[in-house]
Amino acid sequence: LITKQVMAHLTIIGKDTLNGQIQRRALELGIADKITFLPRISYYYLPAFYAQAHVLLHTSYSESQTMAANEALACGVLVCGTRVGIIADLEDEITTVADVGNAEELAQKVLRLLNNPKKQEELRNKGINWSKQNDLVTQSRKYEELYQTMIVSWSQSIEKGFGAFFVFYPKVIFFLVEWPEKMQLSLGTYDENNRQPS
Repeated sequence: LITKQVMAHLTIIGKDTLNGQIQRRALELGIADKITFLPRISYYYLPAFYAQAHVLLHTSYSESQTMAANEALACGVLVCGTRVGIIADLEDEITTVADVGNAEELAQKVLRLLNNPKKQEELRNKGINWSKQNDLVTQSRKYEELYQTMIVSWSQSIEKGFGAFFVFYPKVIFFLVEWPEKMQLSLGTYDENNRQPS
């Protein structure tokens, strides 16, 4: 959709987990000459690829932090993608976003952005500043502060006679249950359908 209106080339970096399915689809669509497929590349070399890019096009169905988006923002690359993870969190402020599965909407938004140099510069600067304010050291400090707050809150509930502390992960739930006389730590699986530990 984008290449019908502007000269563009797509570079896809990463392990081919679909056994050539995307390459075959590109041939069927007649756009194979507009795509370069590269294997997984060391992080050491990635900044050179970001430096050549105008846009990171990230079209996931689901994501969390999305390291590729963080890296692109730090390198001054415009981040456009589906409404998932950090890309959704920074929507309109720093990133350009469309609904999951809506390729036409995303393409139109990317084209509007490419035709607006002032907006591009604004988003690039905001992305770089966001990266500086949310680097590894800063994020680690924030997580440490969060954990300390949780520990204090948990300790205060223990002093009142009973406390329960739950930490959820995708498939596992940790229970830390404390009574004044004893402590019990147990680990169980978590059934997402029933929303109940087993």
